[in-house]
Amino acid sequence: MNLKDFYKNLNREEVILAYKGRISPDLLRMVLKTTETSLNLAGATVPVRKKVYHILVELVQNLIKHLEPDPESEKNMALLVIFREYDHYIISTGNFISKHKMAEFKQRIDSVNQMSYDELRDFYRSVMDGVTLSHKGGAGLGLIDIVRKSGEKLQYEIDSQDPNHDFITLMIRVQDLQTVLHSEI
Repeated sequence: MNLKDFYKNLNREEVILAYKGRISPDLLRMVLKTTETSLNLAGATVPVRKKVYHILVELVQNLIKHLEPDPESEKNMALLVIFREYDHYIISTGNFISKHKMAEFKQRIDSVNQMSYDELRDFYRSVMDGVTLSHKGGAGLGLIDIVRKSGEKLQYEIDSQDPNHDFITLMIRVQDLQTVLHSEI
């Protein structure tokens, strides 16, 4: 596919942002600014922009936490895509993660996905009441917050890459209620 065809496909799919490369705190600031501008241009409502922005921050922070310690490693690369599909926005990330961390991470995702909204809220509050920071600096609330903010389950796919690493793709949908309301009128 040439660049012109690739550009047409990006426009047809209403891609807000697509990035492949190294992830850093500086990149997070650029990605957030670009996303905010793109969502404004796409006509996203303020509540949707806030949700997408908040979820994006959590997902990119998650990427930063799970990257390989060697910044020159190919395993330090990540993917980030935000696009609009019908009445919702989809935020998706992909990154390498060591196999020994994957089982725990998958279990955390599955656990969060099984909770009702009320259970998520109560669990979030209980963790906040007894905040204990992990060795990575977080309280483990990112996944809970993503699911709470979106009102959707976190979807994921795991692909084995080599004996030591998997590649995980995370995807979350953010409903654009304004689009739904307009389509029902």
